[in-house]
Amino acid sequence: MEKYYLEYRILKNRLGLLGDITSILGMLGINILLISSLSPNRRAFLVEVPTPEHLTPLKSTLGLSENLEVLELHPPNYLDLLALRHGRKILATGDPPTYHFHRGELDVLIDFIAQTVNEKHAAIIGIQGPPRVGKTEVAIASCVQANKRWVLISSTFLRQVAREKISQDYKNIDTVLIIDALTSMYRASSTHKKLLLEVLSSNQPKIIEHPQVLINELGWKTPDFTTLIHLKGEEEGHNKTSEIDPVPFSSFDIS
Repeated sequence: MEKYYLEYRILKNRLGLLGDITSILGMLGINILLISSLSPNRRAFLVEVPTPEHLTPLKSTLGLSENLEVLELHPPNYLDLLALRHGRKILATGDPPTYHFHRGELDVLIDFIAQTVNEKHAAIIGIQGPPRVGKTEVAIASCVQANKRWVLISSTFLRQVAREKISQDYKNIDTVLIIDALTSMYRASSTHKKLLLEVLSSNQPKIIEHPQVLINELGWKTPDFTTLIHLKGEEEGHNKTSEIDPVPFSSFDIS
């Protein structure tokens, strides 16, 4: 059995359309694992097929319908699974991929970063956003969800941190380095900056707050980042965020 992601746009939302589609899938021997509404006129399915050949009659049958248009049908990637889980399509602009989130969407953002860290083991994720919007908290919560160890290289979370050395225990791909570039470049010692250059060149996953600082001060370019995230504060019309679950401090070291 193989899993596929199916997404379609509703052209005419007539009564019984969803029932007809599920009946077609059943008759073709295709199991439905998940169904999600991505918008008023978009639906997504995670389906399981005995063989890829079962997709041929499915494409033909759905292609004859005047009520819908198939947009995607392929093996699911982690963005597809996130869309199914949260009922929202996570879309990127530019190169590297740049994603925009509001503070009321922290649950989606944490899941997104956790999946990115697990999918791309040397990911360099930049998070830009105003003060007190939750950048560090999101970074930490994402590491916990991804079941990764993490260490604050620099931060103002709880108190200002600007390390001058790190243990060998943290120098591996299962530990995420969290860096506040603003603190590192403008508020830290020269010894810390040497450590910063060392960890930036390491083949470890990194979450970097204020990535624009590295671009301005170290000559980085946006393609140096795997993913860029713009986290905005609450705006009128957006729901307030729920509290992030407390993170156990045993999972990291801020000394």
